[in-house]
Amino acid sequence: YILWRRWISSWIDFIVLISILFIPTLLLDSVTYEKLYHLWFWLMFAYFCITELCCGRTLGKVIMGTVVVNKHGKYPNIFQVLIRNILRIFEANPFLF
Repeated sequence: YILWRRWISSWIDFIVLISILFIPTLLLDSVTYEKLYHLWFWLMFAYFCITELCCGRTLGKVIMGTVVVNKHGKYPNIFQVLIRNILRIFEANPFLF
């Protein structure tokens, strides 16, 4: 049950990010969009880091009723959030589940 909630919350966050990244495609030409590719990557990374550091939750986690905590039951510190999000590719990536 917990894995399904985590998986669904990952999909919700993925949809949110795709929606956010779709807006620049409407405003920028393809050459400019491609030149800013690294910016889009960092914005996605920042979405997870900032929301988990400040609130312990992303939008997907809020909807699914989950929260990120450390082993002491508190919100993770910045180092823990960074490590968690670097490892996100393997942790709960909807494409690798």
